[in-house]
Amino acid sequence: MVCDNQHSFRNSIMKFQFVMIIVSFSLAFTIRAEAFECTDGVLYQENDCNDCFCAGGDLICRNMKCSPEVRDGCTAGTFWSKGCNTCWCLKHRGVVCSVTEC
Repeated sequence: MVCDNQHSFRNSIMKFQFVMIIVSFSLAFTIRAEAFECTDGVLYQENDCNDCFCAGGDLICRNMKCSPEVRDGCTAGTFWSKGCNTCWCLKHRGVVCSVTEC
């Protein structure tokens, strides 16, 4: 009888872990859905250094040499508010923020 209870308990734990894994993947997919999308007509700034704009959905930036501290100091895929603007951390680009007068 004790063995059956232990077996049932282990099955419950495994089911719980499986559900948590599914929930984690679902949340990760939801966060990725908030990814950066370049909008024509919106001005951006890359790594607090380069001025950028969108052309046909592509981000075009000046190519000034910027400090790597801003670029390397964020986690790709994250985003946050900076005043009335939004910033995204993009893999291979670093921080890109919209530039709007607040």
